[in-house]
Amino acid sequence: KYNSKLIYTSTDLVYVGYRGSMLKEDAKLIPASLYAETKLMGEIKIQNTFDNFIILRTALLFGSGLNDSKNHFHQMCLNLKNSKQVKLFTDQFRTPISLLEASRIINELLNVGIKSEIINFGGPQRVSRFEFGEKVCELTGLNKNLLTKITMDDVPELAKVEDVSMNTDKLKSYGIKQKKLDEMILETLNNN
Repeated sequence: KYNSKLIYTSTDLVYVGYRGSMLKEDAKLIPASLYAETKLMGEIKIQNTFDNFIILRTALLFGSGLNDSKNHFHQMCLNLKNSKQVKLFTDQFRTPISLLEASRIINELLNVGIKSEIINFGGPQRVSRFEFGEKVCELTGLNKNLLTKITMDDVPELAKVEDVSMNTDKLKSYGIKQKKLDEMILETLNNN
């Protein structure tokens, strides 16, 4: 009735996590968890309902939570500042994007005039969670020796997703300029 556009944030976890890296939007989809499966079901329902949508397959988001909520990034930084060990996967690869950058890009996408699109929505750099932690330490001067390498096999019952790093060429094709991972980390830490 109002010609409203739906922006649906899905997840990179809808992709098969063992078929390579820097996946494009047409890569094979096999969600490994209930969370990812419900996100994919949402994508399908939206596509079958109407056409004024943008589905964003969102990468690992990082930033600060609102109203004192805690998330993995916040807890990692807090532990490092308090000289506590942080366990991070060496065998899971993502293309992280900050909450601030994600918000900025969504705002830009609203003005592009596209619809009926599925877009990989992540940062430009593929890193493991451990490499991500190393970058945070390098940029802040926090102690890298507090980072402990673990593998997904060290966490029982975990739905293992090895590599869901995403190619974001389609996102860039709409004139979207992405910040580098270092820039996003610094921006996030400076806004805390």
